[in-house]
Amino acid sequence: MERARTEWLTAMRHDITFHGMLCFSVAVFFAGFLLFVTRRRDLWLRYTAAEAVFFHRLRFPPRRFTDASRRFAESRGFTYLLLFFIIALGLLAIAYAGLYVYVEHTFHGANASNQALERTADWREDLLSMTSTLNPEPVLAPVSGGSACSR
Repeated sequence: MERARTEWLTAMRHDITFHGMLCFSVAVFFAGFLLFVTRRRDLWLRYTAAEAVFFHRLRFPPRRFTDASRRFAESRGFTYLLLFFIIALGLLAIAYAGLYVYVEHTFHGANASNQALERTADWREDLLSMTSTLNPEPVLAPVSGGSACSR
């Protein structure tokens, strides 16, 4: 029973970590892509034009579809959509991080035994040995030359 619970907690931690890192990684990728689309707009426009020419030559998707997708890729709506995805994935990654902290905090003591809470037979001896090593008298450092008043 206890082993099954431990395996379940380990699997849950692994899944939370994996999905949180995946959301964070995709958000970082989209942020880089957004920087490329906004800062290097000339390259982005040349790419979308070359892509449209390629699909027109291929004649696979209808011309209406390729023209509509090109207009959308060149519009401000596309950059706003990328920004929305970055914010949503960033918030989801933060939520996964919070869930991981919650699971670690809630179930951390579930796997530990209570042996640390029980006093052993020699707890008084341990306490006595810890307190007896303290030296209440401070050690004075040797001073050479004396004080200024004694000269």
